[in-house]
Amino acid sequence: MKHPVTCFLLALAAVIVASCAKGSLGRQQRDCVQRHQQFQHDYCATNILVAVEGLAAFRAWVSNPKNPCDVLNRDSVIFEVDARLFLIEERLGETNGAEQFYREAVEAHDRYHAYIQSLHLPDQACQLQPITSKDQLRDLVDHQDKHFDVGWEQIAETPK
Repeated sequence: MKHPVTCFLLALAAVIVASCAKGSLGRQQRDCVQRHQQFQHDYCATNILVAVEGLAAFRAWVSNPKNPCDVLNRDSVIFEVDARLFLIEERLGETNGAEQFYREAVEAHDRYHAYIQSLHLPDQACQLQPITSKDQLRDLVDHQDKHFDVGWEQIAETPK
């Protein structure tokens, strides 16, 4: 599959929707799903600073081990958030921040890849490949974001 992360996200969405439909999500799981939806909403804002703040807040919440979120794999979510923060930092011209989020996104992706491999699933339709370049990371996020209206990307000027 050309874009394995998209396959994972689609599978994740199906699990969440199926769980919601059955009414089987507990309070903590509903909170996790709501926070993920808020992160996506903030990321799509036309104000890039709202996007940064929303992603940073969600990342801090997901990174806290006291916040159980059995519905989502922490490393896959941290990858998703850090990859987007990488793009935003690049857009803002913050090369040090962009580099940091690039490295952290790759590390989270590698941990998630190792987790998937540890499952030893006989029919892995979603083979994750290592991320080897910033261009590859940009392409993965662009592919995922084609399903969303990311408002800040449409704004020509970025605040300084």
